[in-house]
Amino acid sequence: MIDSLSAPIGIIDIGSNSVRLVVFEAPYLNERPIFNEKVQCGLGDDLDTTGRLNPEAKDRTIQTLTGFVSLARAMKIGHLIPIATAAMRDAADGADFITDIKAQTGLDITIISGEDEARYSGLGVLAGFPGAKGVAGDLGGGSLELATLKNGSVHDTLSLPIGVLRILGKGGAAEHYLDSHIASIPAAYTGQARFYMIGGTWRALTYGYLMERGKKVSSIHGYKMQADALRPFAETLARTSPQDIINRYHFEQRRAELLPAAALLMAKLLPALSVTSVIVSTSGLRDGLLHAYLNGKI
Repeated sequence: MIDSLSAPIGIIDIGSNSVRLVVFEAPYLNERPIFNEKVQCGLGDDLDTTGRLNPEAKDRTIQTLTGFVSLARAMKIGHLIPIATAAMRDAADGADFITDIKAQTGLDITIISGEDEARYSGLGVLAGFPGAKGVAGDLGGGSLELATLKNGSVHDTLSLPIGVLRILGKGGAAEHYLDSHIASIPAAYTGQARFYMIGGTWRALTYGYLMERGKKVSSIHGYKMQADALRPFAETLARTSPQDIINRYHFEQRRAELLPAAALLMAKLLPALSVTSVIVSTSGLRDGLLHAYLNGKI
């Protein structure tokens, strides 16, 4: 627990695809970040084939973290929470890279487990939707985290190695790979009415869905879609080339490359979970970490 509720709190999130710094200012909870910056580093780009972190991405990550540390000092951040997720968890050289980061930046990175990642993501949804009931799903580059929500709490948690980078890496075997992992999801996650989706690539999916329908929203947070309407759109997008996605929706190259994999997962996950509606949550892992920290849980 922090001693003073006045200094900004920063969270550094080292993911499989990007590295991000998010800064929250008092009163922290229910407040949007005052700073939110990410750099596409791609640590998990080669993980499935080499079992190791991408060497060039490691250099980019060190450079990014060095810059984030300088920013944290300039912003007078009172407490900095640096964490790493799937790529660092799974890479053979993940622990060694943590040591290198410490030596070069001074940061003590905590590699969180998949279950903890799911729990924090669920807490983030509850921060954005108090009283939320259903399943939260946080899609990253290396993994998908699921958490069941009811009575204002996170209950079941699950981490599956089906992030967008891993799906892309499977090529023509992606559907079989997804089917085998989705079939392993326990019954506790199925039959819920609402699915709260988290993650930038799934948000891009939603923007595409809105564009197809000629709709505009002031904020995507809380936007609700019927599962039986979203699924056919996701199926179509999963078969669309990145270049066609750029031409149609004007997404950046990297996002367009990842979007078919995210859409394929969504198309398969919705019927497996038997949800009826999908709700966009811009609150997730980092919001959950903040909540846990303020309540003395980390």
